Amino acid sequence: MGFVNDISCCELTPEARSRLVKTPADVAGVVVKFKPKQFFVDIDRLEFVANNAIMSELGITPRLLYIDADCMINEYVPSRNYKIEEDLDPKTVKELARVLARIHSAKPPISSKTFKNWEKLFDEDSPMMKNPPMKNIIDKKYLDSLKEETEEIKAKYWDLLESIEYLESSRLTRELSKKVNSTFVFSHSDFNRGNRLVAKVKDPETGVEKKRIWIVDFDYSTINYRGIDFGRYFSNYRHEDDMFGDEGFPTDEEMALFLEEYRQECARIQGQFYLEANPLEMLIREAKIFAMQAYSDFFFCLMMYTNDPKGPRKDYFLEAAFNRYSGLQKLKKRFTEDGTIPYVLKQEKK
Repeated sequence: MGFVNDISCCELTPEARSRLVKTPADVAGVVVKFKPKQFFVDIDRLEFVANNAIMSELGITPRLLYIDADCMINEYVPSRNYKIEEDLDPKTVKELARVLARIHSAKPPISSKTFKNWEKLFDEDSPMMKNPPMKNIIDKKYLDSLKEETEEIKAKYWDLLESIEYLESSRLTRELSKKVNSTFVFSHSDFNRGNRLVAKVKDPETGVEKKRIWIVDFDYSTINYRGIDFGRYFSNYRHEDDMFGDEGFPTDEEMALFLEEYRQECARIQGQFYLEANPLEMLIREAKIFAMQAYSDFFFCLMMYTNDPKGPRKDYFLEAAFNRYSGLQKLKKRFTEDGTIPYVLKQEKK
């Protein structure tokens, strides 16, 4: 599952069920996840344990049965990934908003160390930026691989991908993200569709079947900007593609459906002061800015393509890089014209 995870779904023997859980008949199996070597940032393993344990206790992630610094075992929940049909269902959109509000309102006993590590990674003078694979993206080494593609592929992708100036794009999105003054919260920090599961359950009172949303993969969760999760959510909103599409961006009215429900749930948990301190218009503006940052994942797609330009997924990542960079340019144009970017650039960082 994902790009770096080592996950196995296992059926339990009757003896194992009786030893692991109090109600063996209710457990379909377990999911065993081995924590990989960090793909980008060094994350405190004690925080990894704390975050996953607390999310299980809150009922946000499937029941945690075992965890240590290298491995965790969760109850297997028959489910599927969150899809476009969920975004088309207002009830499910509101349910997801309430779940995210609960995550952001949580107070795990963790530091801001991981956030600071993330920030340092993308400083222009950081070791990661000065060495491959990121240096290859900055220097456009992916064009060497693109030259070897068919004329049809080059005609489709070359002009746009050749125009990429990664550092210039990164400077703008980072400046905007800081100036929009997003609140720091406990953030999932990888709030993509693959980490949102949808299960069908029966309401214990009515017996009516309904959808339940589970959030998984809190490996990169930390104290972070609230907008990180907003941006990732809206960057895939009503897209057929799982994560790297460019199929349009929601209207302000569509964004309001999710963000107003989020506000109301935060107010219910934290207090009514939240509504006055966080007007809907502010959250919409914040989500737009962080959606641009989410679309900047074109660099990851280019990196995956450059690392294996003849591999089985090279066409997927080439298309994904094209989609995301193209989408980013459209967002820059739209948010300039609607006044979002000019407004944010005038703000002084608090």
